Amino acid sequence: MDEAATPVLCPAARGIWRRWAGLLAGLATMGVFVFVIAPAVQHWRPVWAVHTFVEERGIDASALFYTESEEFGRVQRHMQDAMRFAPQPSQGKSHHTGGGG
Repeated sequence: MDEAATPVLCPAARGIWRRWAGLLAGLATMGVFVFVIAPAVQHWRPVWAVHTFVEERGIDASALFYTESEEFGRVQRHMQDAMRFAPQPSQGKSHHTGGGG
């Protein structure tokens, strides 16, 4: 057998091919997720219910901050009131409610 006819890749060349294969495998995985899995999940009943809820109320789901959304404004006011009017622990009283000890 002629050794000159058999190409031998040096370790550096094998590393490059391995990196290219990893890149292609990663791109293929992303493609499957974007074009197969994500569209299938959109039609899943719980996801569809949330999607409908968000669209009916005109909420911008891609917004980074929801402070300008009417829905968030109500939630924010409720949280502020809950914090402001929350019952405060009494001074000097023990919070121990257990018995016998």
